[in-house]
Amino acid sequence: MEDHTIGDKEVGQIKRYIDVILEQDEFNDHNEYWSFYLIGQDYDNIVKRDISKIETGLLRKADNHCLYVKKSGVK
Repeated sequence: MEDHTIGDKEVGQIKRYIDVILEQDEFNDHNEYWSFYLIGQDYDNIVKRDISKIETGLLRKADNHCLYVKKSGVK
């Protein structure tokens, strides 16, 4: 069975993806707000400690976007 635990590797990957998207003029309008979700079966303790609101999974909040980490509930 494949492990779907979210760790530093996955968080780093989506953060780089977010940066690429937000560097594009067509996606970086001051009137837009983006919500990104990283979903896995679980997350490791390092990611858990970085979550600012455990109830929502909020990992990052900025002026034009936020990033959430969620457990899928599927094992």
